[in-house]
Amino acid sequence: MSATQKRRLEKLLDLCKTTGVDGVMILPGPNMTYLLDFTLEVFERPSFLLAVAGQTPLLVVPELDRERAEEAVGGL
Repeated sequence: MSATQKRRLEKLLDLCKTTGVDGVMILPGPNMTYLLDFTLEVFERPSFLLAVAGQTPLLVVPELDRERAEEAVGGL
């Protein structure tokens, strides 16, 4: 994960904490692109970023997109 990706996710989670939101689910599209510099096309397979305060963010992608996701965001 790049320093920019990490900073953006930390800012999102800080905002969640200050507003009393436990976490967020980010679907592919502009928000995911901004946070991770990565997105997927939306098909029938679920893809999302789950960011919960106090936990490591989790990126869920179909197996066929796994390699591309790992290259883009590393250890998420």
